[in-house]
Amino acid sequence: MRKTITGTGGMLLIQTLKDAGVEYLFTNPGSAETGIFAALSEDQDQKLIVGKHEGLVAAMADGYHRISGKVGVIIAHVMGGSWQLAGQLFNAQNAGSSLLVVAGDWASEIQDFRGLAPFPGLTQAESMRPITKDARAAYQVAANPAAITIATTRALREATTPPTGPVYLSISAELLLREGLEAQIGEAAQYQIERPGPARAKTVEEIARRLGEAKCPVLIFGDDVWRARASTDAVRLAEALEAPAFSTRQIFPNFPTRHPLYCGMYPVSKEFERITGLKPDVVFLAGVQGVHGSVAEPFVI
Repeated sequence: MRKTITGTGGMLLIQTLKDAGVEYLFTNPGSAETGIFAALSEDQDQKLIVGKHEGLVAAMADGYHRISGKVGVIIAHVMGGSWQLAGQLFNAQNAGSSLLVVAGDWASEIQDFRGLAPFPGLTQAESMRPITKDARAAYQVAANPAAITIATTRALREATTPPTGPVYLSISAELLLREGLEAQIGEAAQYQIERPGPARAKTVEEIARRLGEAKCPVLIFGDDVWRARASTDAVRLAEALEAPAFSTRQIFPNFPTRHPLYCGMYPVSKEFERITGLKPDVVFLAGVQGVHGSVAEPFVI
């Protein structure tokens, strides 16, 4: 079912977030987002966590997401504040964290004075695009109030759909304050992060056969192992195969580094082959988005 909501642009945004089950908002407040904070003061259902720097705010939201599994929502101050949190957003992009950054937008087409806004002809959202999910998830709402609920809904779905990642949404500061707006919203959307479904039985059987026939299988475990709470299963697999386990650039402890089968970072060095006498013939990646580091010669995974 859908319902019609009315109020300022800030109220439309807050109601959309509330409908999606968002409980906490993280911010270093600014004047362009006054419409959002005014709506929060009237609603009072959502909790506002305030930090003294956007980098800290983004890190808190990312940590909240990693512990709770819920979307971390950040209210940033126009383009200046958005760029202040860029470093942490880059970390969130690499980690695949489901974050939503909402910022007021002071973009102007009639004057050259920039202040904290983009130069005329440039958009705030586009400037943030390279550090969002897949370097493409940045959206802008400039004039249409109905787009506030639609863009927010789309951003939440984008952030929580695997492969997950941060999404950026800029909304006109004037629109956030404008009164008497109307838009539709889906009731109790409750956007939850759904992990990918299980592999087909035939695929699992083929992988098991390849691993069983390998003379020296190598296992590489990535961050999706931790996200799936499957680190214990990773250890069991390594022990069953008596296979060396490696890691690539990772955020989470996917495989215990003190385990006897843990052999460090991949790619496998010549030193590993010299010391162990083993030459890997099958590389099995579990929960790995990509192998980090240089590779001396082409190889097939």
